[in-house]
Amino acid sequence: MDGEQALPRAKRLWIGADVVITLKKQNLQGIFGFYPPPREVTTAHALELSWLFNDLRDLFRKEGLLDSISREVFFQELAAAASASVRENPEIDARSLCRAVTLKAEEVYEEMKEK
Repeated sequence: MDGEQALPRAKRLWIGADVVITLKKQNLQGIFGFYPPPREVTTAHALELSWLFNDLRDLFRKEGLLDSISREVFFQELAAAASASVRENPEIDARSLCRAVTLKAEEVYEEMKEK
């Protein structure tokens, strides 16, 4: 992720594991009034962040670290890191945002490997 060239971009925005990455705030509702709404990450860099989520999903699957339960926890933590980064710096660039999420993914990876 270091360097001058543009980051890859997803063809579509991420939606999965109760996380939605958006360009504009959606204020999504929960399903049937029972399930909580998905965690929204709203950023101008939604396509770059969506690409990263897809890439991390593939890497963690390849390592055999994601199942139906760990998948949700993993992406919720990544979404929380992304949201915190945007909240702390609303003008954050795509590279810095993706770097913050990657650092969180590395932290989670180490925790998963210890189990």
